[in-house]
Amino acid sequence: MVRIVAAPQSPSTVNGVLVSPQADLVALSSPSAVQTPEALLVRLRQLEVALRGDGRVVFPAVYVAITKAAVKLIADGGLKDAEKGRALIVDFGQRYLHALHAQVTGGSIPAPWQRHFELATEGPPSLRAAASAINAHLSIDLAEALVKVEAGPAFKQDFAVFGDSLASATPAVIDGLARHGVNAEGFFRGWWIGAAVDAIVGQGTTSRFGFQVIRAEAFANAQLLQQCSEHPRVVRAGMSVAAHAREASLDAVLGPC
Repeated sequence: MVRIVAAPQSPSTVNGVLVSPQADLVALSSPSAVQTPEALLVRLRQLEVALRGDGRVVFPAVYVAITKAAVKLIADGGLKDAEKGRALIVDFGQRYLHALHAQVTGGSIPAPWQRHFELATEGPPSLRAAASAINAHLSIDLAEALVKVEAGPAFKQDFAVFGDSLASATPAVIDGLARHGVNAEGFFRGWWIGAAVDAIVGQGTTSRFGFQVIRAEAFANAQLLQQCSEHPRVVRAGMSVAAHAREASLDAVLGPC
């Protein structure tokens, strides 16, 4: 059965983006309509508006901040291989849209995303649902996107620059979730432990470290998938195990819902 969320009764605006009350989630989630990083950013902003009040809004709210930082990095000439960087942003984003499109149309939701949509459709916007989406996207989608755009060892430096830029978007991510009533400050700052580390080493150290650990794992998995193509199922099985382990950790830290 197709599940279309009820839209607001009047047009809504977030960050200057206007979406009509009849916004069609089937069309908005279509991956094929997004072919540039700039188009992805526009689409994510539209989805954040269209999904306001719906538990699924949490990931567009997070992803807007991340994509905005990525687009700016490329526009500022921060990457050596800007073409591959742009391709990575698009393919990475399309994987989320594909998952959302499947959920909206009653299709087959990719396994890594199933937990997120279970959580996101059970209640109002929540930190747990946001964390599950981030886990699916970084643990699985990122590695697969790197493989798709053939980002090999030569892309490693650009990948690290990407990571530093995106990690710096943490305050914007926190603000994005706050727009929907989700307090993510403690989660992204590492609660009291993170505060203590940041006070000694520098603001944002904890969130940057956690973010970069998962990204480094994704890059390593992508290299294995490209270099050890005879055993891709073994590599992907390991990726799945890691993603499930993180979900269990999130249940322990944030609760199962």
